[in-house]
Amino acid sequence: MEEFNKTFNKRLKFIREKLGETQESFAAKLDLSASAYKKLESGENNISIKTLYELKKMDISSDYILHGSECEFEQLLLDVQSRSGIEKMEIFVTLIEDFRNPKNTEPEISEEKMLEIIKRFKK
Repeated sequence: MEEFNKTFNKRLKFIREKLGETQESFAAKLDLSASAYKKLESGENNISIKTLYELKKMDISSDYILHGSECEFEQLLLDVQSRSGIEKMEIFVTLIEDFRNPKNTEPEISEEKMLEIIKRFKK
């Protein structure tokens, strides 16, 4: 369990920093006290189902938090969210072109991931 705490807390901190949040502001979004969040991020406490649910409401993958899967994809989405509208559109067009490129026998990303990207651009 100790190894789990050393990895999920790093991903939690990474997400918080990418979103430009302080520990206190991110804790509030997760409906946690600042001290409870600090213990999560330091690995002292385990993450609760309620906190995973609050993260999911913010479109943050519980798979990523718990297992580290989709790390590059999540990082891409967080990076895109911080860009201007024009930059977002350029990235979006590039992804669509790459996804639909007939030269690719298989798309670089799944249709499910593409729909998730589109959902984020609507925000």
